[in-house]
Amino acid sequence: MKCRIFYLALVNLFILLMIGNHALYAQVPQPADITGKTNAMSHEKKKASKDSTKAKSKGAFVPVPFIVTDQNFGYGAILALGYMHANKNSDRKDTPPSVTGIAGGGTSTKSWTIGLMHSHSWNSDHLRYFGGLLYVNFNLDFYSIGSIDLSDHPIKIKIEGGGTMQRVTFRLKESNFFIGPQYTFAKVTAGIHKDQDFIFDRIDTLRLAINGTQFISGIGLLFNFDSRDNTLSPNKGLYGGLEFNYNGQWMGSSSDYTETDIYFYAYLPITNWLYSIYHFDAQSSGGDVPFYLKPFVELRGAPALRYQGNNTLLLEAQFRGYFYKEIALDVFGGIGNAFDSFSEFSSAQYVYNYGVGLRYKLKKAFGTRVGVDFAWANGQFGWYIIIGTAI
Repeated sequence: MKCRIFYLALVNLFILLMIGNHALYAQVPQPADITGKTNAMSHEKKKASKDSTKAKSKGAFVPVPFIVTDQNFGYGAILALGYMHANKNSDRKDTPPSVTGIAGGGTSTKSWTIGLMHSHSWNSDHLRYFGGLLYVNFNLDFYSIGSIDLSDHPIKIKIEGGGTMQRVTFRLKESNFFIGPQYTFAKVTAGIHKDQDFIFDRIDTLRLAINGTQFISGIGLLFNFDSRDNTLSPNKGLYGGLEFNYNGQWMGSSSDYTETDIYFYAYLPITNWLYSIYHFDAQSSGGDVPFYLKPFVELRGAPALRYQGNNTLLLEAQFRGYFYKEIALDVFGGIGNAFDSFSEFSSAQYVYNYGVGLRYKLKKAFGTRVGVDFAWANGQFGWYIIIGTAI
């Protein structure tokens, strides 16, 4: 789910298209005809419903814009165009529609990306497929490369490459548990921007650690649970899982390494106007991991890749309260840590964040919330356009 920098844009593309997914195909329950009688009104309703279902099955194109406001990626936008059509052969009311989408965009750091994705389900949503292709050209600051600390003078690195991710998951009987395999392949080239060479007295060592082309080829296993009432803007439910990826030279990878992610989200209503979210995440990598794929602390206010290590731990909470109709105020805070080994855990730098934001619920988009967050993390500030949920 979180394959670091390379698949960040692909995951964002899927989130964007899921917005259109909900807007077009959220299930609207129909009243049952318990009398067995017909009249002109019920006939017209059934005819309209049938026509609507038929129209949905034909599919529709949905454009979705997304604003990028990360301090490291820069400011910019991504535009996604998705084609969605309902899975009319499924007996489950909550079956997601099939989605095919393309997206592209750029930011102020002259970073850009373009991606293509497709998702589909079979056998009444007991088998799910998700896959995509992605090409990126990123210009990013890195604050550490291996054992070299660059906190005082972050180095700008160009990362360019393309690849694919393919995933299949199986529902366990009629439960909310899913399990399945995943495969990733990519070719990525990294290099130091030449105009920074004079800054570093260890530039030759850095060149050896950074410059060059890497092949990523790995298989993974996913296991997760999902009881959320809404995948984009949940009010209640649980979501969690375990993901393990192994990259081996025998599969074409340039190096051998592993990636593990354990995550848990709890969406708990407190009153009819106050809601809470709790999030735990533990990521770990081992072996000869490319520096741009190492885990980093993902908290609002902290730039992407600012706090990076072989392992990360994160805890955060958010409270959302409605004070006027569909307008809500949210407050949040969290703590994270990035460290290379558990012996360094206590001495590693902790990341603390806190912030406030506003949300507006779009009733016509089936409860999807949009808004803006203002966050501070270890003296750094960031603001974010939110579509759906930030946690």
